[in-house]
Amino acid sequence: EVRHEHRPGRAGVQPRIKPAGQAFDDLVSALHARHPVTFMYLAGSTGNEELRTVEPWGLGSRFGQWYLVGHDRARQAPRHFRLSRITSAVTTLEKELYTPPADFNVRRELDRLPELPLRTAVVEVREGKLLALRRRSSVEGGAAGRPGSGYERLAVQYRDPEALAEELASYGPDAQAIAPPGLVAAVLRRLRAAAEFSAEPAPAYSFGAARAV
Repeated sequence: EVRHEHRPGRAGVQPRIKPAGQAFDDLVSALHARHPVTFMYLAGSTGNEELRTVEPWGLGSRFGQWYLVGHDRARQAPRHFRLSRITSAVTTLEKELYTPPADFNVRRELDRLPELPLRTAVVEVREGKLLALRRRSSVEGGAAGRPGSGYERLAVQYRDPEALAEELASYGPDAQAIAPPGLVAAVLRRLRAAAEFSAEPAPAYSFGAARAV
């Protein structure tokens, strides 16, 4: 996590676990420059993607997940945002500035968060693959997946569906989420985004003439 207690001069941040991708880097930059940001966020209460405009006050980890704490302008109140639920690029409003609360402490704020409940997902894994995932799973009711499919059905415990979806999507065809529906949708959303990105035309580029040495 990133907190200022151990990093003088870098308010609100202190590294503890692996950063959560490009969103993390963009948020850190905006936090230090005191620029508001906008991003699309998958709301846990509704399951809908919503545009959020936030004044970032601090970043930190809780239960192994990265969180942004800041002032949500639409709701006119402080809010916590799990970085795994940010579904778009983070846009920095570079022409705007804000002042964070003088007494803000990201560790104190995150300590108030309750731990996410432990749940069980059903995942089909290609036989002989993903040994690390198998070691923390159990066979689901003795099932062997679809007959003749070459997959075994496993029960995988998790707390954050978005974090597990990110992992499963990275395995490509070697893992398929079966249940619950929210996890399946999160995996499909990532796979579709990857497919759309791959289908985009390559940017035009050219090389200048080589200079003689």
